[in-house]
Amino acid sequence: MKLTEDTFFLYQSIKFKRDAKVLDIGCGDGSILSDYADKYKTIQFYGIDKVKVSARNKENLTVKNIDIKDYKKYFSSHFFDIVLSNPPYFCADEGKISPKEENIMSKTDQYLSIDLLFCSVNYLLHPKGRFYLLYPASRLYEVLTKSEKYSLKIDKIRFRFTVKDRNADIFLFSGENKKGKVDPKILFPYIKEV
Repeated sequence: MKLTEDTFFLYQSIKFKRDAKVLDIGCGDGSILSDYADKYKTIQFYGIDKVKVSARNKENLTVKNIDIKDYKKYFSSHFFDIVLSNPPYFCADEGKISPKEENIMSKTDQYLSIDLLFCSVNYLLHPKGRFYLLYPASRLYEVLTKSEKYSLKIDKIRFRFTVKDRNADIFLFSGENKKGKVDPKILFPYIKEV
């Protein structure tokens, strides 16, 4: 799998800690997780995706082809120290929908809505753990509102710009699994080289 600019933006922002348990929700084919498992031998990586996961399990890597709706069947509450996701961005009920099931899964939130993602992060993430998620900048208000609903305290936001004089296209947000006022620190923007 090619490392996309979005995935690079996500992974380069994570502060990996020794002996952590890391879950990537919507890990694609698992190849990026596999590369990180090779790089960080003391960290236990897990990946789940509804599409076929082709990466092979290793001593510090477990990948599963499961639907995120079934997360409670596979993982106990507060099991992970870090949860990350680069989920499908587009609302399933907006715009033209592709007839191909694979495109629907990878580009729309039909199978991984913001509510399902935030609810699963709240359940899976240790109270002192951290989450790192990406969404389109146009969904900022929705993200802030839903994060409070699911007791996810966003403490950092970083916008990405593809061209210096244009609006942000996506943003990365991170925080902790606890209740609290959402009052994030806005980090220096990431400007994508064109």
